[in-house]
Amino acid sequence: MQAAPEQSSKPEETDLVGLAERIVGGKLQPTQAKYMFSPERVKWYVGRVGAAKTSSLCGSIILPALLYPGSRWLVARWTYWTLQETTMKRFDECMKRLGPNAIVDEIAGPPRKIWIAPAVVGFDGKPGEPSEIIFHSLDELTKLGSTEFTGIGVDEANEIDHAMAVTLNQRLRHKRPGLEKPEGPFFLNLASNPPDELHWLHLNFCDDEGTEPEKMGAKFTPQLNENLENLPDGYYTEIAKGMSPQMGIRMIEGPCGPAPTGK
Repeated sequence: MQAAPEQSSKPEETDLVGLAERIVGGKLQPTQAKYMFSPERVKWYVGRVGAAKTSSLCGSIILPALLYPGSRWLVARWTYWTLQETTMKRFDECMKRLGPNAIVDEIAGPPRKIWIAPAVVGFDGKPGEPSEIIFHSLDELTKLGSTEFTGIGVDEANEIDHAMAVTLNQRLRHKRPGLEKPEGPFFLNLASNPPDELHWLHLNFCDDEGTEPEKMGAKFTPQLNENLENLPDGYYTEIAKGMSPQMGIRMIEGPCGPAPTGK
């Protein structure tokens, strides 16, 4: 079992690539690295089935939580059941790679909360305050009240609407201990399979004809074979059986696909 990351004095003095690879459990894929290290406030990781989207999303939350002591993060999906059965399990896998002392406190919930030991010291040179991670569903967002966050990660972001994404972006104003006012970086990190071309994610992140001229954030799309070595042989051939042409474009080929017939 590995020990939790030792604290360094500043984020820039930490071996960020080594820490990120420890979190995801292997060598970073090119697009995965760009996404996890991107300074963009709002970003969307979108790719076909089996493109390591959930691992990338979890890494994009855990890494800055380790680097900014006292930060507060929300990890979310539309329902708590799907969050608990998918995203939360992958998040726990990532955290276990950091060793038994990485999580310093926990409330089982729901909503579940954990506090993780930072990898850097605080502003005063003393051990940094733990960062808080809250796991919450977005179908009951009102239960969070006016809670403010340093960053929010939404898995399967195609399940939410544009208004919800705008609301989440407005919650990025948490003031970390030792600061006189809220300071960044702040992040709204999204991940999903490609939606159809009428979906707000396509309209607000893609550059195709008919999309919004002013984008909400940056889009990160992995190359088709970036994660192939981590999948079973013949994976895409098998899952393609029975898919409609529209679904095959999105789930196998990767880009946003045509809207279903009738829309």
